[in-house]
Amino acid sequence: MAGAGGIADASPVATSPSGYSPSSQSGGTRLMAQGALPVGVGDPHGSSNAQVTFTPNTVVVSPAQVRSSLVGVSADGSTYTFSSATGPLAKLAPGKVLLLEGFDAAQVTKVTRSGPRLVVVTTPASLPSLIQSGNIDVNTPPDFNGAFGSDVTTDPAASLVPASALPPLSAGVGRRAEISSLAHGWSYTGKDPSGDLTYSMSLAGGSDGLHAYGGFCYSSDGTGNISGTCGGKLSLKGEVNGVVSFQTEAAKIAILKGQPPKGSFSLSGFSAKLKVTYVAIRGTGSQIGAKLKPFNLPFSFEMPVCPPPAFCGGVPLYTKFEVSLLVTLGISSKNSTMQGGFTVLVAGNGSVVDQTGFKVIAGSASGFHLSGQFNPGTSITLGASAAEVALQLKTSLGIGIRNLNAMFYLAFIAAIGQNTGSAVAGQFCQNYYADFTIKGGIEAQLWIFKIPIVGVDLWSKGETSTKPGC
Repeated sequence: MAGAGGIADASPVATSPSGYSPSSQSGGTRLMAQGALPVGVGDPHGSSNAQVTFTPNTVVVSPAQVRSSLVGVSADGSTYTFSSATGPLAKLAPGKVLLLEGFDAAQVTKVTRSGPRLVVVTTPASLPSLIQSGNIDVNTPPDFNGAFGSDVTTDPAASLVPASALPPLSAGVGRRAEISSLAHGWSYTGKDPSGDLTYSMSLAGGSDGLHAYGGFCYSSDGTGNISGTCGGKLSLKGEVNGVVSFQTEAAKIAILKGQPPKGSFSLSGFSAKLKVTYVAIRGTGSQIGAKLKPFNLPFSFEMPVCPPPAFCGGVPLYTKFEVSLLVTLGISSKNSTMQGGFTVLVAGNGSVVDQTGFKVIAGSASGFHLSGQFNPGTSITLGASAAEVALQLKTSLGIGIRNLNAMFYLAFIAAIGQNTGSAVAGQFCQNYYADFTIKGGIEAQLWIFKIPIVGVDLWSKGETSTKPGC
């Protein structure tokens, strides 16, 4: 602690994503369902080496044919439309694995013709379904300017669109133009399956990292609206602003025929800046508490890993960024308000290693440090109350352009909790606690199923801010 409300040595976090401008390169840009898609190239300053043998079931399409024949892809990345069924494309059939070298890999489930065009429906491919044996070694700086949005939802109430097409989130969030002006900015709006959580998140890649900027509203009776009021019997409205970056990404992957992949994944010079603010309100009614299940926003922001000319032997590896949210509320009295938040900067180096094939995982962390501060607001609760907001920013390595297909990952988890005293009992006080964790893990890819393996905590830090009177 560095004084009241401080988290280690206080360090500011930018409150808006301004101050950077992405380059005009479009190597990794992906325009959903809007024509031909350029092949991602990765950062040209990186290096990669790969010797792989693809499975007999794999149909390999060269980068040149991808550029000339691929004319569209569905918003969820599952359906590809080609201008014709020439060359290797003529071999596609259900059960085959489609490899678009340097771009994507997918398991084919359906093939149809629409005039001269070929329409191919797919599910995510696993590394063992694509590679029979081989080794991949890559060491590269990030290509944040080549990042793009990837949508995997089938919910018609949710959408992934250019940030410029969305209205402002709210007066509290404001300044959407700062992110909508970025060449690689995308925004996602939607709600969780229960309908109680609505959210709108913008992401953009810049020279200093990946920016996440947006808001969410949890309302227990389903009346929350992220673009307007956020009310109901019990509600929590929050805003998020963060930047994730790293200096170098390295991966070693080995596959032997009939065995699951083994390897390692590391990020050096990793940093995560995060600012979270929230307001929790209980109006009238009998409901006093609620807990939302951990919810993964059904989209990711991705960028190509492998630089030319090797392209990791044609294997389309991507860095994937995913966001998860957890909200817990317990307000014991009517007409109560709780406000709070934090700013934090976490930085260091992390790695995960799997030498047994999705069975045992080891990991390490070095040089991690934490700085920031609590941002208390005005809270009035007649009875003792509590609120917690937790966010997970997950950086992973995976195959293909869909966030369902990750292998190794490092995740930054930030959770803030607030307790208030009973005003009726004269306890006009509020206490804060925060837990920050870096977790490493792997996810097994078996056919179309993603099986999370229990990760390991690489680093953790807890802070509290206690006010007298509670």
